[in-house]
Amino acid sequence: MAPPAWPISPKADNPERKLAASPDTNASPTRRAVTLFTNATKRAVTLLARSKTGNNEESSSTVPAKARDANKPVKATSPQTTTPMARFKTGKNKGSPPAAAEARDDENSPAEANAGGLDALVESLKTGSVEAAGALYILSSDRDKTVTIAQTGVIDPLVKLVTQTDDIEGRTVAAKVLCNLSANSANDVALAGAGAIEALTDLLKTGSIEGRIVAAKSLRNLAGNDDNELAVVQAGAIGPLVDLVRTGSAEGQTAAAEALVNLSANDDHLAAVVSAGAIPALVEVLKKGCDKGKAEAARALCNLCANEDATRLMVVRAGALPLLVRLLRKGDSDGKNAAARALRNIAAPG
Repeated sequence: MAPPAWPISPKADNPERKLAASPDTNASPTRRAVTLFTNATKRAVTLLARSKTGNNEESSSTVPAKARDANKPVKATSPQTTTPMARFKTGKNKGSPPAAAEARDDENSPAEANAGGLDALVESLKTGSVEAAGALYILSSDRDKTVTIAQTGVIDPLVKLVTQTDDIEGRTVAAKVLCNLSANSANDVALAGAGAIEALTDLLKTGSIEGRIVAAKSLRNLAGNDDNELAVVQAGAIGPLVDLVRTGSAEGQTAAAEALVNLSANDDHLAAVVSAGAIPALVEVLKKGCDKGKAEAARALCNLCANEDATRLMVVRAGALPLLVRLLRKGDSDGKNAAARALRNIAAPG
C-alpha cells in the first residue's frame, strides 16, 4: 500500500502566533515606508560609523533619554520608531487528510482504524510497518484525535522507525505522523521525552529532500514550546536548519525559517543562530524566496535584531535593508508586516 500524500500546511489564522501591534497604523503605506526606511538608514549609518571607529558607545543623539544627563532637556522620541518590538513566535503546523483517503480499501480505511483498529495499527507499527505509519498519518491529520493517538504508545515506535530504518520512505512517513502529533501542544512533553527531537534532527541532517522538510516542520512545532527550545538547540538542529534555508526548495526554506523564528525568539539561542550563518542565508531568501519564505525570513531577522547592535550591523552589512524596504513596499500582507517590524528593530537604539 502506497503511503499517502502529505498536504500539511500552516493554519492561516493561527491564534498562537504572537505579533506586536502594527507600527504607525494611521500613516499611509508610502509615508510609513519612508519613515521606516529613513529611521533604519540613519541607524545603519550610525552602526557602520561606530564599527569603523571602534567606538562602542552610543552617541548622545541616539542614547535613550533615561541614560542621559537628567539636567539636560531631550526631545521625545516616538516608541514606534525607536523601541524594539516584541519578538515573533510562530504557531504550529496542522495536518489535513489526503484527498484520496476515502478511496482506500476497506481493510485499511481510516474509518475502520478509528473505530476499533487503532491498537492493531500500533502493534503493526512496532514491527516496522510503513503501511501502519501511513494509516496513522491519515488519522493524526485530525487534530482532535492526536492526543488519543499519542496515548496509545505510538510515539516510541514512530521514533524508532525514523531512526532505525534504512527505508528512506519509511522514515519520512513516520516523521509525518510525528509532525501531526506535534501540532498539538498537549503532546510536546511526550514527544520530547521519547527522543523525537533528536530523531527528527537526525532526519533533518540525513533524510531525503521531503524528509528534511518534514523534520523542519516538526522541529518548528516543537520549538514553539519554550521548554523544548533548548532541547532542539542541544540536538544540533540549528546548523542543519540554516543549511536547509540556504539550499532547500521554497517549501524547505520556509519551514526551516519558521523554525529559526521560534529559536531566535529566545536570547539564549541568538549567538548559536548567528554563528551558524543564519543571517546571510535569510537575506538570500529575502532576495529570491517565495512570498511565504520572505515573510518568515523577515520575521527571523526581526528577532535577531531585537537587542544587539552587533547583530543589527551584521544584518545591515548582509544587504538586508533594501530588501526589507522592497518587501515592505511590494510584499504580501504578512511580508509587509514582518518587514516593518524588522526595520523598526534595526532602527532601535541598543
